[in-house]
Amino acid sequence: MSYADDAQSVHGFEKLRVLAIVIAFALLALSLVLDIGWLHWPRGLAWAAAGVFSFYEGRALKRLGRDPDASYLRGVLCVIVGVICVL
Repeated sequence: MSYADDAQSVHGFEKLRVLAIVIAFALLALSLVLDIGWLHWPRGLAWAAAGVFSFYEGRALKRLGRDPDASYLRGVLCVIVGVICVL
């Protein structure tokens, strides 16, 4: 992949990560307002998806020659939050 393709994939994965986090918070608000107990599973899945997108964002950053550690840490933290949502 070229530099432009990698830069575009970084931005694409960043947008997907933010979208997954927004969906997770929307599901949290919906479960609090409507008192629906089973919404913790989709919320945990949204957090896990945010973690996966952050991991791929870090891989694209590494191909660009940048430090991907923050993206990897963000991905691990998102997955941990997803696991906590399910517990």
